[in-house]
Amino acid sequence: MKWSDKTVLVTGADGFLGSHLCDALVERGANVVALVRPSSRAVSSSGWSLRNIAHLENRITIVWGDVRNAFSVLKAMRNVNIVYHLAAQSHVALSWEYPVETVETNILGSLNVLESARKEGVEQAIYLGSDKEYGQPKYLPLDEDHPLLISSPYATSKIFGDMLFNMYLKDYNLPTIVPRMSNVYGPRQSEEKVIPSFILCLLRGKKPRINLVNKNETPARDFVFISDVIQALLAIGEQKEKCIGEILNFGSGEATRIDDLALLIIQMMGLEIEPEYCELTSQDIPTEKVNFDKAKRLLGWKPLVTLEEGLKQTIEWYKSNYPLNIGFSSPFKSTN
Repeated sequence: MKWSDKTVLVTGADGFLGSHLCDALVERGANVVALVRPSSRAVSSSGWSLRNIAHLENRITIVWGDVRNAFSVLKAMRNVNIVYHLAAQSHVALSWEYPVETVETNILGSLNVLESARKEGVEQAIYLGSDKEYGQPKYLPLDEDHPLLISSPYATSKIFGDMLFNMYLKDYNLPTIVPRMSNVYGPRQSEEKVIPSFILCLLRGKKPRINLVNKNETPARDFVFISDVIQALLAIGEQKEKCIGEILNFGSGEATRIDDLALLIIQMMGLEIEPEYCELTSQDIPTEKVNFDKAKRLLGWKPLVTLEEGLKQTIEWYKSNYPLNIGFSSPFKSTN
């Protein structure tokens, strides 16, 4: 497949994952359409708000809108060959505070994308799933056959989105694919996420805070670097015949304890500081680790970036680029 022959829609294009995917698609010559929800992070030359894709403003087509609005999605979907549906309320903690907005964005938004893709005859509709859909693990590592278990409003909404994509494949013959990602990290990620939150706490001279799942244990997560995830998404687009109707896990296959992660970041930043441990939380999942054997078998994919190398790149980016006086704000409290 030649990307230069394809028009690709990326929803949530100005987000962490979406912006990196847009970069990669532009590099490969694709005609990229970016569906962007206005936010208050930065302002483009045209006066509209942009975060992570301002450097691509003259190389992609930007459609301002919201996946919750069917007209916005249909407008963006015109003449599209492939859609990567990445737009989501992706913060687990915020999903408890904003369950209605989470459901509207992640379920209604997915339905709007699917219906527009069906009407426009899109060749592939790719939905970004999450390992949070598996909930409290019944076994590890998590493979694609693990049951889906409700663990938060976010996980519930992602499960419903997953089901909608499966339904459109079976009932409308819309070619759909569901990659499920573990904990993706890297440059441009929101500081609400654990790795940038640790880095920015340290840059601000504060102690990173770690949640406990019991008196002696911190959570453990499967961290995969952004460049490996982008390669996975591109491989799915390029090898459509192998992937249609499939659910594919992508991760490192390793579980890293959050306290070990914090200590590693402290060491790599050359600091001597002890993290703070927070009260127990019953909502947290103790350990997550995915099995990506299926993706390796079908696509030849495997993660290439070690945690240490990924952290090095991420730390350097935040040192150079991130405004230290700006904190995370809810996506439902835009000033626009």
